[in-house]
Amino acid sequence: GGGARHLALHPSGKFLYVNEEAGGVVWGFNFDDSSGLLTPFEIEHGVRWRADLVGSSSGTAEMSLSRSGDRLYVASRGTSLITTF
Repeated sequence: GGGARHLALHPSGKFLYVNEEAGGVVWGFNFDDSSGLLTPFEIEHGVRWRADLVGSSSGTAEMSLSRSGDRLYVASRGTSLITTF
C-alpha cells in the first residue's frame, strides 16, 4: 500500500532494497537468486533521524546504492533531505 518507487540490487546480488513513495519506508530483503525468494530483514523510515517527520506525509523519491554497496541513499519528497543507510 506504500507504492513501491525504486529497487536497488546490492552489488553482491544478495540484497534488494525497495522504497515506498507514499509511505516513506525503505525495505531491505535477502535475495535468493536460485529460487528468486525475497525475505524481508529490515524496515526503516526514509527520514528516521528526524522524529518530527517520521509518520508524516513525506514520501521517498530517488534511491541509489554506492558502487561498493556500503551506502544506500534515499531522497525524501517534500523535505529536501537525503538519508544515508
